[in-house]
Amino acid sequence: MSAPGSAVRGLVFGLPISLLLWAALVGAVALLLAVTS
Repeated sequence: MSAPGSAVRGLVFGLPISLLLWAALVGAVALLLAVTS
């Protein structure tokens, strides 16, 4: 069984990465809509 610290560290590092991925996805869709409109 892993230590709680590793889980917390994974969450702390995983959350910003997922937010960056969502921001990139939304930005790409917005850019695509801006170009095609």
